Amino acid sequence: MRQARQSQPGAWLPAYHLLLDNLVTTACVLTTHYDGRDSGSLVTSVMPCNLRDERFLVATWHESLTHELLRASRILVLNLIAANQTDLVELFGKRSGRWKDKFQMVSWTRGITGAPVLADCLGYVEGRVIKHLVCGDHTAHLVVPVQARWTATDVRPLLTTDIRSLGIEAPHGSRRPPS
Repeated sequence: MRQARQSQPGAWLPAYHLLLDNLVTTACVLTTHYDGRDSGSLVTSVMPCNLRDERFLVATWHESLTHELLRASRILVLNLIAANQTDLVELFGKRSGRWKDKFQMVSWTRGITGAPVLADCLGYVEGRVIKHLVCGDHTAHLVVPVQARWTATDVRPLLTTDIRSLGIEAPHGSRRPPS
């Protein structure tokens, strides 16, 4: 068997990004609540665990307030947002809740878990985290749903490719050059 030739460092990145762009995933706002504080962050790593069980994985960045509160509370709401809700991408994807209350700028209600549910989302699922797995600078959370609602009809959800095409990058520079 012939081994593939090593390419120049970083030469494969354009192909990698094209491949990722074709793994269509939605961008959501993950919200949580702990000890009197609410927090929310844009998340792009969400997936069902399998086709049988009602469990899903969602990843959060270690440096975010949302990650800290989620680790403590083990409750969340995953709010699916529409492709035209780029204002929520800016608010929850580029601003920290450590210094500003993001929820003063949006309509929301408190869900059955205590975490915020965004009023204008396409749908949401509330859940309880049952396991965590550290994955580099993110943690994957295994979630069991406890409540869900779907309100969208023919509105397209926001996709990770939409975020890239808008040129919106995470404030922490999640795309690092290869080492």
